[in-house]
Amino acid sequence: MAVISHNSGLLAQSLAPGSVADAFAAGDPHLNSHLWGANGETRGTVVGLLSRPPLCVIDNPSAPSSDAERQIIVYPQATYQGLKPAEGTPADMAPSFPYGVERADYITCRFTQTASGWKLADACGFRGYTSAVTG
Repeated sequence: MAVISHNSGLLAQSLAPGSVADAFAAGDPHLNSHLWGANGETRGTVVGLLSRPPLCVIDNPSAPSSDAERQIIVYPQATYQGLKPAEGTPADMAPSFPYGVERADYITCRFTQTASGWKLADACGFRGYTSAVTG
């Protein structure tokens, strides 16, 4: 809800302490673009994917949940229905999960347990940025 409504205060309260929360507090333009896009373009952003309800929220089987951490995969339902293998597809012929392309078809969100409850640890897949060095 905080992402969809652009409620920066609520989103800040929803983030786990750490580098992502620090980047958000500092107004990191890369993180803001990851969340909300830039220049009106939201394709491939968190708000872009969350703005296509209804949503399918699935526990990530490659990152088993614990009492301390949980990772989910979020798809717009229409996208998930179009990408998942047809019922009865043999496992050896089915694509591997998650289906599709991250940030185009789905996002992953990692939550961590803190003293004040579950908090979003990675702003739904934010990995920061790196600079290219050539030479």
